[in-house]
Amino acid sequence: MGEGIVLGIGISDLVNGFMDAIADKVVERLSCREKPIMKLKEVLTIGDVVELTGYKKPTIYKFVSKKEIPFHHPRSGGKKLVFFRTEIESWLKGQREETDEDFISRKRVEIEIGARHGRN
Repeated sequence: MGEGIVLGIGISDLVNGFMDAIADKVVERLSCREKPIMKLKEVLTIGDVVELTGYKKPTIYKFVSKKEIPFHHPRSGGKKLVFFRTEIESWLKGQREETDEDFISRKRVEIEIGARHGRN
């Protein structure tokens, strides 16, 4: 076994597990700080997103301008922004980065599929 393996679990798997748990706790704690009415809202204003995420309004606007946060414009047009709670919560959790072990596993599968189809 390599130095990075503990009881059959890679260190990167442990770190990713901890990161996922931390993200879940952040979302849980942020939702506990919300006003009771906020827990019921699915469509959020920018003020609601500020409260939910803890980011300041200019930061949210910067994320919007760079299209780094999910947002929508109402069909009525205009510059008003709306956000969906589920999208913001998923965004807060972030996209899990591929670990070295994930990459190796994915490449092994690609090689096996290529070998079955006569490709090298």
